[in-house]
Amino acid sequence: MTARTQSWSAQHFSLANPKGPHQADVPALLRRLADAIQECGAVEVQDIAFHMEIDEEGACRPTATVYFHVLPLRDGRGVSTPPPTSGAR
Repeated sequence: MTARTQSWSAQHFSLANPKGPHQADVPALLRRLADAIQECGAVEVQDIAFHMEIDEEGACRPTATVYFHVLPLRDGRGVSTPPPTSGAR
């Protein structure tokens, strides 16, 4: 039996709080994440991955990655653009 792989194409962006005393503030990250998704325009979110990174000083820094598909307009064009990929939005 031959293994067959499927190819999926989804856009994505990652987001984290700015480094500093409030970098571990999960509710703030989630609010910023909701705003960032809304800024993308007409998209269908496929998945959101949430994880904790450890910075150089050993402090936790939550990060979220959003995987999404651009929804076409009635004329077939996609209009969504991901927010900047910088982790410190």
